[in-house]
Amino acid sequence: MRTETALAPLYRARSRPTTAARCCTLVLTASALLASALRAQEPQPRADSAATLAARTVTLVGVVRDTAGLPLSGAEVRAGAQQFTLTGEDGRFVLAGVAPDTIQLLVRRIGYKPADVILEAQAGLRVELAVKLVPAATELGTVVVNGRKMDLHLLQSGFYDRQKLGLGTFFDADYLEHFGGTLSGLLYQVPSVRVRYDRYHRAVAMGPFNGFSLCQLNIFLDGIRTGWAGDVGLDMLLDRRDILAVEVYPRAIQVPAVFAGYLSSSQGATIPPSGIPSPNGIPSPNGGGIGIGGGTDCGALVIWTKPFGADDDAH
Repeated sequence: MRTETALAPLYRARSRPTTAARCCTLVLTASALLASALRAQEPQPRADSAATLAARTVTLVGVVRDTAGLPLSGAEVRAGAQQFTLTGEDGRFVLAGVAPDTIQLLVRRIGYKPADVILEAQAGLRVELAVKLVPAATELGTVVVNGRKMDLHLLQSGFYDRQKLGLGTFFDADYLEHFGGTLSGLLYQVPSVRVRYDRYHRAVAMGPFNGFSLCQLNIFLDGIRTGWAGDVGLDMLLDRRDILAVEVYPRAIQVPAVFAGYLSSSQGATIPPSGIPSPNGIPSPNGGGIGIGGGTDCGALVIWTKPFGADDDAH
């Protein structure tokens, strides 16, 4: 009898879960049910969103080649004012989400004449294009004016006339021939210009804005404001050996009318006087870490490239 009485409590303890165990089971069960209910309430992504966009817009795909049939990388393909892309190493491009009906396409690359293409396309279509760019036929050589040797290309572009006015800082062909640094290194020599770096370590040229902040300089290549230039950074923009001359106008008031007419009326991105960009980099309308330039409130960086075929031996 003593043995049975001693074993009974032990048997009961093993056969019943304790109060703490029952509580834990209930809590875990309630948590699982709550998590399941929350997942059920979460909005599910629409699988047809991409298909809907494609059905309402036009997708342009194609390739850009030179007159010899070789693919051209780094060519700018632009549809309208905001949508653009660059060709890859194989010369190919894809430009999605283009508004339908009449599409005006601009294709251009340094050293080549730009090509304008106008086409009609209905929504939902995928249009394939093959664009050929012709080398810019620019006369090479120098001339002597009033005892000074001048590059003919720069003379025709008005470079020397603007240099005579003294509104900006100028680096001509003779100076750059002996300069062995980078484009960003060149800009360190310009008063009032600051070189900053975004989160991807790409160099950005900044000038004074409203006396307290810095504003990204608009970039011009061969006299044309170039939207994609800001997205690659100063030192990746083009080979330094291809640069013929540079004009720098740190403030908007200094920018000559021939360039100011290209600028939009939108205010550009600024950074605080400390010169430290935001954690996300310098805002850009097209989604990159660097914007396309500051608009009418900012200065300009004008880069002139050597004519097609010049300095081939240097490469």
